[in-house]
Amino acid sequence: MLGTIGLKSFLLLSLMIFSLGMVCVLTRRNAIGILMGVELILNSANINYLAFAFYGGGHYDGQIFTIFVIMLAAAEAVIGLAVVLAIYQNFKTIDVDAPKPSAADNDVESDCPRRVPSRERTAGRSFYCLSRARE
Repeated sequence: MLGTIGLKSFLLLSLMIFSLGMVCVLTRRNAIGILMGVELILNSANINYLAFAFYGGGHYDGQIFTIFVIMLAAAEAVIGLAVVLAIYQNFKTIDVDAPKPSAADNDVESDCPRRVPSRERTAGRSFYCLSRARE
């Protein structure tokens, strides 16, 4: 019967979604795109869990694992987006290949007696000298 959907169909669908997720994770430079790829990978695992639960005897193990993975994916999305927002606030980009600031960029002259964090990152410097700011 050609019209029936069996375990093999679900496994092929899961393989395609997993492959798309891996391509997305490996090729994206944007952190949001990488998180979307991870979500695709987790969804392909969910399809496998449900397919094996249905065709492997009808037990509820696959459904329980699927619900657990959905909760894990939701937590991963929340934490991942919070990290992305924190990175964006500091570096003004979410590009994972962006150049990282070096230690020399964060230092000002060593004769500055008092340094405090700057609110705006101008010219790559995250600190400014209080004694020179008053001058």
